Amino acid sequence: MRKLQHCLHNTNPTDHSHISQIKLIEIDDSIQKIKSLRDKFRKHYVASAKNPNQSTNIYSDYTPRYQIPSLIGTEGVGSAIYFKCYQQFFADEWQFHSRNRRPPRDPVNVVLSLSYTLLQHLCQQAIYSVGFDPYHGLLHSQSYGRQSLACDFVELQRSTIDFWVWELFDQAVLDSADFRISDETRYPCELLKSGRSKFYKAFAAIRPNLTKTALSHAWLWQNRLQRNHCHQDTSSVQPSLSFISHHPEAPPPPL
Repeated sequence: MRKLQHCLHNTNPTDHSHISQIKLIEIDDSIQKIKSLRDKFRKHYVASAKNPNQSTNIYSDYTPRYQIPSLIGTEGVGSAIYFKCYQQFFADEWQFHSRNRRPPRDPVNVVLSLSYTLLQHLCQQAIYSVGFDPYHGLLHSQSYGRQSLACDFVELQRSTIDFWVWELFDQAVLDSADFRISDETRYPCELLKSGRSKFYKAFAAIRPNLTKTALSHAWLWQNRLQRNHCHQDTSSVQPSLSFISHHPEAPPPPL
C-alpha cells in the first residue's frame, strides 16, 4: 500500500499521459480499500504486554486471531484490488492488464515473476542461515517441491519488488526492444539478452538491501521462537527448537 502511495506521489499526470485524472481517483479509492482490509486485521492483533517483565507468547501475541483460510481469502481480495490499482501506473503499450504467470504473457509480468523468483532465493538463504526449514510454511501450506516458508518471507518484501519493477519501466531502464512477444503458448513473452543484461545490473544494486531485510526477518522470528521456548522450559540452559531443521549428521534436538 505504501509503495502504491509512493508511485502515486511520484507520478505527474502532465508527464504521464497514460494516467488520467479519473485513473488517479480510482487509484486513491483502491488504496483506501486496501487500508480498510489492513485495519480489519489490525483490530485482531493482541496488544503487547503492558508489563515489560510479563512473558509473551509468540503464537498469541504476534499473530492475529484469525483462521488461516480467512487470512488467505482476505489476502486474495486485497491482491485483486492491489494489482488492479498497480496496473494503472503502466503505459498501455506494455499490455499489463492483470497479474498472470506460468507463463507470463506481457513484459511487466515477465519481470515481476523473475524478480519474485530471485527474491525467494534470497529468502531461502536467509532461512537456512538461522536453521529454519524453508519447506515448512505458515501461511503457504506444504506442497511437494515448494519452499513454503520462503514464500511466506517473500510476501514481506513483495511491495519493494513491485515498486522497483515500476521504476524499471517508468525510468525507461527497460524498453520494448528488450522483449519478444509472440503467439507461442509456451513462451508468449520473453526477456531478451539485452533486457536481461539491464535487469540483472539493476537487480545487483538492490540485492544487498533485499538480503539484509530477509536476514532481519529471519533473525527476528528466530529470536521470538527462542524466547517463547525459554519461557516454556525455564530449566533448560539452551532452549529446544524441536521443529527447526538441523544438520543431518548432528543428533536430533531434544523433544
